Amino acid sequence: MVGRDIKFAFDEWAPRNRAASPSSAAPAISNPMLNPLTNALVYHEFFRHSDMVGLGVATGGMGTLATDAYGDAVGFRMEGLVIKVLHDRFAGTMPVAVAGNSPQHAIKGTLGVDLPARPSGSSTYPLDVFAALRADRKKLAVSVVNPTEMAQDCELNLAGVQPGGTAKLWQLSAPVGAVAPSPGPGGGVGFGPPATISESSLPQAPRRITLPPRLSVYEFEVK
Repeated sequence: MVGRDIKFAFDEWAPRNRAASPSSAAPAISNPMLNPLTNALVYHEFFRHSDMVGLGVATGGMGTLATDAYGDAVGFRMEGLVIKVLHDRFAGTMPVAVAGNSPQHAIKGTLGVDLPARPSGSSTYPLDVFAALRADRKKLAVSVVNPTEMAQDCELNLAGVQPGGTAKLWQLSAPVGAVAPSPGPGGGVGFGPPATISESSLPQAPRRITLPPRLSVYEFEVK
């Protein structure tokens, strides 16, 4: 594919919040943020390699919508909002380098089978950070996934651009009553209630941020 501009298309993929074998004693994880944040981590990796990835479509597209008793769409579920906020902030942008002083931890596996030559994720463990400039170079978006179950602190140092003006922040969190996807009667899947994403304004780009266990997307005006 080198030199022929042929890109990868990743279709029909999804996290698996259950044991590979029905007879396994391993319990399913009950945290409702598991699948949404897993999807966000995958999209971060697609964005980092957007020069090689032309398509990334998660399976179960209708599962991203919340429907009423008549089957009519009434909003997005968390997985759908992950896709929407990342699309709205990063479609058509230019990825920029992200550096940190906390490299990803080594995991067990076989190189070339279930381990890549280079670990996925940014060097900001346990957080995962992706950043990109808008095509007109007037705004910088930074997406941060905190896949842990506790808040994490992070210093944000913007290099190569000068932030100016206010900033915006979008955060996805689990709605009240949300549960992790689990097998339902007849093989169905329960996805929980419709979700919302909060939007707030900041007077300026923060230098130190505390990130709850969720997806946080910052957008800065830059000079």
